[in-house]
Amino acid sequence: MKRRPAYVISRKIFNEHTGLAIIAPISGTIRGIKLEVILPEQLKTKGAVFIEQVAEQEIDAIRILAKLLIG
Repeated sequence: MKRRPAYVISRKIFNEHTGLAIIAPISGTIRGIKLEVILPEQLKTKGAVFIEQVAEQEIDAIRILAKLLIG
């Protein structure tokens, strides 16, 4: 499974209350389309956030996946 960074759009209070997070994937490929937000160059993660691919993810699933990937 490929590890892909994501930008959390939802606020912390929403995440805590619902157990969900609204996220958008980050890609290293900049396509030049209107629905992408290019990340500032000073960030460690390079690329663009793809707003058209916004998704909802369970917080517990995110934590489990992070533990598996990070250790």
